[in-house]
Amino acid sequence: MPQQFELRKEIELKATPEQVWDAIATGPGVDAWFMGRNEIEAGEGGAVRLSLAGHTSQSTVTAWEPGRRLAHSNSPGPDGSFLAFEYLIEARGGGSTVMRLVQSGVLGGDNWETEYEAMKEGWDMYLHSLGQYLTHFPGRSAQVVSVIKPQAPERDQAWDQVKTRLGLTGTVSEGDPVRLALTEPTGVVRGSRLIRGRRISLRGAGAPAPATGGTMTATMDAPGRVFDITGAGLIKGISTSLPAERVTGSGLVEGVVDYAGFPTFLGVRTDQGLFRFIHSGADRGNVMILGHHIFDDVNVEQTQYSWQSWLDRTLVTPEDA
Repeated sequence: MPQQFELRKEIELKATPEQVWDAIATGPGVDAWFMGRNEIEAGEGGAVRLSLAGHTSQSTVTAWEPGRRLAHSNSPGPDGSFLAFEYLIEARGGGSTVMRLVQSGVLGGDNWETEYEAMKEGWDMYLHSLGQYLTHFPGRSAQVVSVIKPQAPERDQAWDQVKTRLGLTGTVSEGDPVRLALTEPTGVVRGSRLIRGRRISLRGAGAPAPATGGTMTATMDAPGRVFDITGAGLIKGISTSLPAERVTGSGLVEGVVDYAGFPTFLGVRTDQGLFRFIHSGADRGNVMILGHHIFDDVNVEQTQYSWQSWLDRTLVTPEDA
């Protein structure tokens, strides 16, 4: 049964009203702290588009008062469900600004309570990210990298695996150091690996024993992902020369935890950007999402590939073992 709702959030930001306006009322500004890729057409009646995971949602600007107020809403669905957003900006002394968010509308379906709680929890993280952007990367454009892992392990197991790869142990707190190698190091491949769900032997050309012989330079990925090898060798008994690896280098990422919102969110800030790790929970399908905002000049396609590979290697279910 459709359910009306309203939630309110407030945050004080170390930025001017003009900086806050640019961060909430322009596509590049929203890309720097919110999910997906965003487009905003200036002025009342303009379109607001959010693209994420191959889907684009659209709403219409209903209020446009630069430096003071922005509102937009989408059209009601067949069941009457819709979402409306209002941002109110107020200058404070010392160059700071208070921003108030009101999200309201109608949620459809039987799981509206789950969706409401997810939005309420999600806004805490995204508004924190807005503050981090305005404090550490003000005015800079972000390259958006969004990666999704459906059918991920359940929360406890998934977070244990992610924290291990990030070099985190025990209870995670803001300020904890993070260090990870984004790409698998190149080197010796021995024994067997899972490729597209099947365990096969890897060996160098002419090697007599698949479990011990031969070497190849390789970048390993999880089942169903790309497996790239440089060199010649035997795969399933066929001698072949395979293409060069697609991702080179260790892709070292170093930073600190800036948001510890377990069991749903983990935020990491580096000198290059804001890195967000999100687990949906069992009620929403055990999906792991990475939503990163990188303020360096990077190749988005290659970076997306690297993070998808990292996520697929990191999250392992019993079926993958």
